[in-house]
Amino acid sequence: MFTPYRSIHVAHRESTQKRAGSGFPSPAEDWLEARLRLDDLIERPASTFLVRAYGQAMAGDGIREGDVLVVDRSVTPRAGAVVVAYCRGEMLVRRLTIRAGVAWLTAPGGEPALEMDSEQGDILWGVVRYGIHMFDPEPSPSRALGRESVREDQPLS
Repeated sequence: MFTPYRSIHVAHRESTQKRAGSGFPSPAEDWLEARLRLDDLIERPASTFLVRAYGQAMAGDGIREGDVLVVDRSVTPRAGAVVVAYCRGEMLVRRLTIRAGVAWLTAPGGEPALEMDSEQGDILWGVVRYGIHMFDPEPSPSRALGRESVREDQPLS
C-alpha cells in the first residue's frame, strides 16, 4: 500500500526545431519549462511516501479512487490538513479537525467523524502534500471514437 519515494527520471523531449535568421519566433517559447520532474515536489525524500487512495470518502476534497498521494511523514499535522492516519485498525485518508483540543478525522462524504485515541493505537502517520489524478483509468474503444455511453441515472464519478 505504501511505496517509499524513489527518484525517477522523466524523459524530456528536446525541441528539434531550429530558428531561422528571419521570421517570427513562437510566442509559446516564453512558456517552455526545462523539465517537469516528480523530484521537484519532494522536499524530504527520506520521509516521503507514495500512497494510492482507495474508496470515495474524500471525493468531496478532490481525492478519488486510484489517486496517488505524495505523503510526507516529517510535516507536523495541522488543523485542516489532509492526513494519512492509522485509526481503528486501518489506514485512512481524512481531513484533520481539532475540536476542544481533541483530534478528529473527517471526510466530506458524510461519513461520521472519528476521534483519534492514542490509547487505542491511533496515530497521525503523515501529511498529504500532493495528489496525482488519473483522468481516464480505463479507456474503451467507444470512448476513443467519441461515443461514450452513459445512462442518465448513472453517476459520472
